Formats: sequence, structure tokens, C-alpha cells
Amino acid sequence: MPRYLFLPRMQKERTVALMCDCRFEPEHGLALVFENEKLKEVGTQDIIL
Repeated sequence: MPRYLFLPRMQKERTVALMCDCRFEPEHGLALVFENEKLKEVGTQDIIL
């Protein structure tokens, strides 16, 4: 279930992360990271925070 968008500051690329809750990893959540309008990475929220 999507929770919020994360927009990191001070980056050259246009980066947006869709932060989600998930049952299989409730402590760390799930992040879908998009860079320059393309999916870059899927993993725990640690990959972007």
C-alpha cells in the first residue's frame, strides 16, 4: 500500500521514491525509486533514505 512520495534534495537527477508499507518487511517498508522518469531500483526504504 503506497504511503507517501519522497523527493530527495540536492541531486542532479530527477529522483522520486514511492514509499510503501508491505507485509513481508513491515520494519523497513518498500521503496520504488524512479530516476529521470525511469524505474531505477526496488528494495527496502533504506535504499533511498
